[in-house]
Amino acid sequence: ISMALRCNLAVDKIDQILNLEIGNACDPIMHQAALAYKLIIDFQKGRESFRTGELLANASMPEAFQRTNPISWNDYWQHYFNSLKIAQQNNVNIRAWAAGFNEFAHQSKSTQFELNGHIAVAAAEFYTGDQSAAEEMLNNYGFPCERDWKLLGPFKMRHGFDEKFWPEKKAIEVWAPSGNTVDASFTQRDDLFDGYVNLKYLGETSFNDAMYAVLHISSPTFKEAQLRFGLTGRLKVWLNDKPVMIKNKRSKAIIDQYSANVQLRPGSNWMLVRLNNAFGDLGFYFRLTDKEGDGLERVQFSAPVEFADTKPKILNGEKEGA
Repeated sequence: ISMALRCNLAVDKIDQILNLEIGNACDPIMHQAALAYKLIIDFQKGRESFRTGELLANASMPEAFQRTNPISWNDYWQHYFNSLKIAQQNNVNIRAWAAGFNEFAHQSKSTQFELNGHIAVAAAEFYTGDQSAAEEMLNNYGFPCERDWKLLGPFKMRHGFDEKFWPEKKAIEVWAPSGNTVDASFTQRDDLFDGYVNLKYLGETSFNDAMYAVLHISSPTFKEAQLRFGLTGRLKVWLNDKPVMIKNKRSKAIIDQYSANVQLRPGSNWMLVRLNNAFGDLGFYFRLTDKEGDGLERVQFSAPVEFADTKPKILNGEKEGA
């Protein structure tokens, strides 16, 4: 189903299969999953979706999702948030739909569901025109806004996961504020408000590319904190030039899948994230929280202001910085 939605192929056939599964209703989790995908197709096709919503309400067993594997951005959430955007364009009251989903997610007692429910409410605000309110909602749960990241790359990998490029060879506290990387860096949003930084889309990456993302974190005091990631690709993370996380295996992006305990220092903290993948999706979720998973008070995110808001130049067939 996910591949059909991603490629926009055989969606009508998938729609028929979902109808059969919904009519069968033997397995409660399969039944709810079929209805969840059915709602996406309703939204994307601009169809009336009250019947699907009615069936979802009647079949609602949110607690069942405590016993299932977490659902990834790759398989479901990218399609859900894309359909929410399309529904808004088709004059659907997405605020009401997002609020209903948020209530369902809260009842599920699943961290991933609850966080995606909060993102859905924020996305409804974003798509209906209130960007500031949407970004503040995400910040409250420890998500930086996408405009807070500065991106560098892509860098063409030729020697595997341990290959190093200049952003990790130099002290980030020196080069990030210096403005010396203006032509090699850029910042922009991807086309979905979903809490996921889509490096493949933003960096136009291809086979065996690596991307870097830089975030400035301002803390009023020393604070114990957790860096929480969910990712598609292989990951390295540095905080204030110290390596704090390495994940050298392919995975699908799930919110809060990996975490590392760190200490923020007063004032500026610089985080450098590197992701690479041989092929397929490339991107990540990130939250900065306390050890209970709550957002940190009085901690602010910002991008290094000296960086230019332009995409990398192409030199000799390769993007500058590669």
